Amino acid sequence: MKIFFCNWRGLESNSSRLRSVLFIFFSLSILLFPLGQALRVILPILCLPIIILLYIQDWNNSTLRILPFRWLFIIFIASFIIQLVTSEWLAASWASVKPNLLRGIVLAFVGMEVVRSEKDLRWLIIIFAVTFFYEGLDGVWQVLTGFDYIKHTAIMSGRLTGSLGTYRVGNYMAIIALPAFGIWTLLPMKNNRLRIVAVAVLLSPGLFLWLGSFTRIGYLALLGALYILWICIWTKFSLLKVIVPPMLLLVVLSMFGIARLSWETMLNDPRIELWIRAIEVGKEHLWLGTGSSTFILALQKQGIILQSVPSMDLGHPHNIYIQFFIDGGLIGFTSYILFFVIITLWTLFHIRRGVQKEIQGLFPGCYWQLLSFIWAGWVAYLITGFCGHDFYRTWWLSTAATLLGILIGGCQWGKKDSKKELDSVSLV
Repeated sequence: MKIFFCNWRGLESNSSRLRSVLFIFFSLSILLFPLGQALRVILPILCLPIIILLYIQDWNNSTLRILPFRWLFIIFIASFIIQLVTSEWLAASWASVKPNLLRGIVLAFVGMEVVRSEKDLRWLIIIFAVTFFYEGLDGVWQVLTGFDYIKHTAIMSGRLTGSLGTYRVGNYMAIIALPAFGIWTLLPMKNNRLRIVAVAVLLSPGLFLWLGSFTRIGYLALLGALYILWICIWTKFSLLKVIVPPMLLLVVLSMFGIARLSWETMLNDPRIELWIRAIEVGKEHLWLGTGSSTFILALQKQGIILQSVPSMDLGHPHNIYIQFFIDGGLIGFTSYILFFVIITLWTLFHIRRGVQKEIQGLFPGCYWQLLSFIWAGWVAYLITGFCGHDFYRTWWLSTAATLLGILIGGCQWGKKDSKKELDSVSLV
């Protein structure tokens, strides 16, 4: 709790004070996220003037200035603007984009600037674990009473919604579960059995809500991200480890899976037709697309009628990667994919290297191990993007931006500190 009640006189400069205030607001934006829309709006807005002032006062020491791939942000933002201004339906595009400018995207820059030490990461991992725990308890309460405690939302068609009011809470829980799993690294028990019991107690309510939402892509996101974390960071790579576990999982699901996870259900999913038609729309606007969040309008303009999805919410194609192609054409799609791939691989390279050095005892502490769970949360977000979300859904984009900021800031400053550690080891 020292970060919340720091000794202001001991801080070196105004920029340190600004970072401390930003850290408080950023932490609260994670902790209070499930409590309602008002807090999701207010806290990022409170961060905005502070981070602008921080950049003005301390630009030379900012994470954004020293990033090796600042040009990626320029490409991403340029593509973002082009999709908006070239939209055939500018008002509709602006209405979709506008909420994310203050509530979502700003959190990536805030996270980037406030994470500079292992203590920062420890605190954020604890906050994710607490959030996962109490939102999970809300799901347990919903099962017992029929309504969640926070927002008094009823169970939706047999599926839990938690305080988010939608079964998409399964996607949210899948994403924040990965940082919450980082609590394993922080627990003081040396006995692994005791540690397993403690982690199970802490995370079981959240996992209960995750399971009770019956969100298929949420299941895949959590399990897939854990699997990718294991093979890419925590163990030596081998072809058997890549192939065998997914094959076993597919066999189990096909033989014993519940109805929503059966092969027949998934192959007859109406979204398959939706994706095919969406790609057809994109081909008609190959280079620049139709503009931000204009899929349904473009679909109607071309007179395309969907046979299998008459009642679905067709505001988006239920796949953000196809949405990138429709909204921005090949230019926008390439820009966004380039942004995601380079950042994901750059952070993976540094985190894997750092984790291995910590395991070998060359680096002290658990900085990179903690950051690996943040990276896994980011991977879970990328997986959920394959099915069921609009890229501009504000709560979902805010969650992703939060993880992205922590990930970039953590890697950049950890990279600098790790170089110092290696230099000191070589001198010895």
